[in-house]
Amino acid sequence: MENASKALIIAGAILLSILIIAIGMFIFNSSSDSIYGAADSLSQYDIDSFNTTWTTYEGKQPGTNVKALLNKLIANANTFEEESSKLPDIMYKATSGDGDYQSITSIAGDTKVKEMSDLRNKIEARHIYFVTTSVDTKTSLVNRIEIGYNAYYEEH
Repeated sequence: MENASKALIIAGAILLSILIIAIGMFIFNSSSDSIYGAADSLSQYDIDSFNTTWTTYEGKQPGTNVKALLNKLIANANTFEEESSKLPDIMYKATSGDGDYQSITSIAGDTKVKEMSDLRNKIEARHIYFVTTSVDTKTSLVNRIEIGYNAYYEEH
């Protein structure tokens, strides 16, 4: 009888140990899912913040706003000089005399800041431009900004 009693106590201790280990693993898995979820949402926040910088300029814009956009693109190129995914291409038609759209394609190590400055100097405040953005399907980041000459700005 004494051996059976000890065997039951040992079996109970083993079952209790297994239960404690299972609860520990459940808590660990739940907390790691929360941590990875928080990291993903932070990453999505960064993507949204980056994209908002450019998408706020979409639509008809006076030349002064387009110059401000180009100033931000120049600052962005200097900041993310080695991160190609954060260097949007620029397609532009700055004046009515320009033929087809021209492009400025920045890559890591060659950000084309001079070309962006030249484009900024070609933009005239009295004109209206139409700005559109495109998003890369892999990174979800804005990867192209199109600036098209639209018309003269008329004040009423």
